[in-house]
Amino acid sequence: MGDLKRADGALSWRWIGVSYGVFIASELLLGGLVARLIAGKFVGHVAQLRLEAILILASYYAGGFIVGFASPRVRVAEPAIGAALSVATTFLIAFFSPFGFLSFKTARVVMGGVIAFFLAFVGARSGEKAAAMMGNDASADYVERS
Repeated sequence: MGDLKRADGALSWRWIGVSYGVFIASELLLGGLVARLIAGKFVGHVAQLRLEAILILASYYAGGFIVGFASPRVRVAEPAIGAALSVATTFLIAFFSPFGFLSFKTARVVMGGVIAFFLAFVGARSGEKAAAMMGNDASADYVERS
């Protein structure tokens, strides 16, 4: 499926940070687009929760794709790590919240982090494939090796 280890073996903390920001932006963008489509229409509570879950998951794939496509070098590990960190910081709200209904559970953080990591990884690989088709030599080498 692909390898997280790059040829030079070094992770870029800068690209992990960029990925973290891209996930926030992609979730806001996707949420904003859908909100305009359903504004003023009746949507049941369960349907809203479903839409929110789909948008959150899509934002991790889309964010990974954006980073994989836009980065000049191969970046598949960085968006995956950034996605897992994004989930972890989201759960910090529950950890520091005085409200009992926002319960912090380690298993939830781990499961959410794994799901986000996987979606961002797959998105980044898709972005690298698209970048290779657009002529990015580093991406082409990565796609050819994997």
